[in-house]
Amino acid sequence: MHRYARSKSGDFSDKTTVWNSDLYEQCSITLISNLCKVKRERGEAFAHGEFMRRSQTTILTTLAVIASLLFMSQFPSISSVSNIHPDQTDGTPPPNTDTDGDLIPDVHETLFEEWMNWTAVDGRDVIIPGLDKNNASDASTDRDLDGLNATEEFCWPYPANCTAPGFPRGLTGQLDENSDRIYLDPRVSDTDGDGMPDGYEAYMCHRMGGFDPVALRYTCPSFDPLNGSDLTLDSDNDGFDVNRDGVLSDAERYTAPEEYAHGTPSNFTAELDGLWCYATLPEGAVLKNWPYLPSGANATFHNLLSACTSRAVNPVGEDLWLGTDPLLDDSDRYLWDGFSIRPLYPSFGDGIPDGWEVHFGLDPLNRSNALEDPDADGWDANRDGGISEDLARTETALKVGEALSTLEEYLVHYDNGNTVYPGLKTTLLGDEDGFEAMPLVYDVPETTLAVMHHDIRALEEHDGSVYAMTKYGISVVNHEANTQS
Repeated sequence: MHRYARSKSGDFSDKTTVWNSDLYEQCSITLISNLCKVKRERGEAFAHGEFMRRSQTTILTTLAVIASLLFMSQFPSISSVSNIHPDQTDGTPPPNTDTDGDLIPDVHETLFEEWMNWTAVDGRDVIIPGLDKNNASDASTDRDLDGLNATEEFCWPYPANCTAPGFPRGLTGQLDENSDRIYLDPRVSDTDGDGMPDGYEAYMCHRMGGFDPVALRYTCPSFDPLNGSDLTLDSDNDGFDVNRDGVLSDAERYTAPEEYAHGTPSNFTAELDGLWCYATLPEGAVLKNWPYLPSGANATFHNLLSACTSRAVNPVGEDLWLGTDPLLDDSDRYLWDGFSIRPLYPSFGDGIPDGWEVHFGLDPLNRSNALEDPDADGWDANRDGGISEDLARTETALKVGEALSTLEEYLVHYDNGNTVYPGLKTTLLGDEDGFEAMPLVYDVPETTLAVMHHDIRALEEHDGSVYAMTKYGISVVNHEANTQS
């Protein structure tokens, strides 16, 4: 601040600038005071913020400790472990995982410990006890009557001796489509629900060569007791194309479950009635090929015979499966000659596939019905007032007999060896130098070559024309001239 000094005379002296030290000092004190106040206020605010941050940190730390304690409390308590010198042990064995000593682990028996209770189709009660880890006797029992005892069902796909010391194996059971491990259920006859009991499928898998002698286990592309896809299996292709569309649908197949169950009563329940087989206990059949069930050294599954049903009478009198053969398209195995029933071994069949006979209500196990004419639709060719029978299955004998036997009716549907596509589709036309496959069709426009009816009884070829003797008359077709009459 500038100030002009006045002289004693009252005049202003020269313009000398003078600092007012008092005023400067006062201003300095005021400025310092204000600065201190600001600093003090800022310090108080800083101290308050620091306190808040420290409080938040303390709260978060406390919450983290509490959360970790809650998380750790979910784990089982861990006993203290100490090392001990081998010479100082007391010989106490490790914890026992097979309480009853039946060689089936407790964890497996616990898995199937619940009892099964349900009602069969005919009102009978089905009560099957579960496994008991405190009872060793259940290892050798077959409570569901499927031909496998509890040990065999635990071991599958390994054989029954998989529990023997030193047997080289991995985990028993197998993984399903969800990668869950599944086992044969000792309380249910048909674990996979495909219509075939577990013991039957195991037997069929072995019959098809499913046992691997190197891996010592079964590998079953079909007849797998843990795979329900066998429900539509028709390995021998003996179904019948009922609607004649050239395709065997699932309904037209004669499936493996149907072949196993052929002849069973409508109220047959495996858990109560057993396997559909016949057994003269305690011995089994001397023969070990299908359909016979061997025993002793020839047997692979020793509980099959004891599980056979008591509700059936076997006309052949041997220990065997009572259904048709799912691996053979023509299963006839006995013959009624008018006086007695004679077994056929091996099964020679009657020339008619099982599915065709079953569809028309015939017996696919009885060879003698091939030459019968149950619908009496033969033709008195010589007009002598009677219809002579077919005496043999040869082509000559069938032509001599006037009866239209079951075998002849089936042959109407025979198509160049393809027994599941009935109706004649083609014939060979030509000479010794070469033949051409000529299609035979029916129910077509007039401009298309056709035969009168698909039910063709005989064919003759002469001078380039085909003479088709059908059920409704004769059709003459000339393929080269594209004419028919």
